Amino acid sequence: MSDVEKLARVKLKLEREKEELLERIREIEDLIQLVDEKLKGISYITAEDLIEEKTQEVKPEERVEAEPSRTIQLLRVGDKNALTAEVTETTLNLQVDPSFNVSLSSRPIKYLLKTCDTYIEEDYKLIQEGSLRREEKLSYSVEEEGGNLQSLKVHNYRSDERMRDIMGKAKWAVRTIIRESSDEV
Repeated sequence: MSDVEKLARVKLKLEREKEELLERIREIEDLIQLVDEKLKGISYITAEDLIEEKTQEVKPEERVEAEPSRTIQLLRVGDKNALTAEVTETTLNLQVDPSFNVSLSSRPIKYLLKTCDTYIEEDYKLIQEGSLRREEKLSYSVEEEGGNLQSLKVHNYRSDERMRDIMGKAKWAVRTIIRESSDEV
């Protein structure tokens, strides 16, 4: 085996290891985000803020209030809101009416989640270039029950264009799934 072939194999192995490490970093960041969300649900502050609060006394009146939000009806089927979006400056929370069986394993939902994954990959490139801080990258979490999507929460969508794209694809996905199961939409 020539030196060129050896180097090419080493490079390929290193690239695979790099991708595995980046995936592990994504998983760890997602876990940190989940812990922060749980802490917020319990105490309304992130883990970092909780630790900082222990080291320096924070008065309750100095805490930042929750971001103002607006609710948007994205899809109405009959007399039900099949899909709604709660939007803040940094978070998009898409909620599916549980009476509609919107399977997480359906192709339209997989397409929607792939869109979010693509934005995450774009953000990782920006982080590597140094033009985006890690805490500003897009991330998302999914709530499901019985294999059906209940909500998709997207953090740090960062632009109206991304927000509209995700909402549009979510609306399309839910409408498509409902159409396939009935002729109501």
